[in-house]
Amino acid sequence: MRFFAVIFLIPSLIMAEETFTNTNQDTSIERSFGEFLKWRFSRKQPDRIQIESSDEWKQLEQETKYYAVWIGHSTYLLNNGGLTILTDPVFSKRASPFSIAGPRRLISPSISLQELPLIELLQLVIIIMTT
Repeated sequence: MRFFAVIFLIPSLIMAEETFTNTNQDTSIERSFGEFLKWRFSRKQPDRIQIESSDEWKQLEQETKYYAVWIGHSTYLLNNGGLTILTDPVFSKRASPFSIAGPRRLISPSISLQELPLIELLQLVIIIMTT
């Protein structure tokens, strides 16, 4: 019998024994909003590197037991010998719940949603930032 499960990994301060602490002595930098805007809009963008994608995953047989395919961003398609797992799926143009904000994808996913095999386990990683 095939099943579908969703695992939510939610870090919580209640469950955590320790929290992150910045050990840098410079805890804040005093800058004006104008200086921030000048930095943000005048900085030179880094040169982009060419990222090659492959469609070799299409050669995988239905019976292939063990494989890992990087789809892009944080998304992997894994098979550990009978269980097909999709990790942290990001198929949108931005890694964000909003279409106009968040990091923009540099390359298209190597597998489209329509090309995915039956997924039996979906892993979602949710990061909660607190102060």
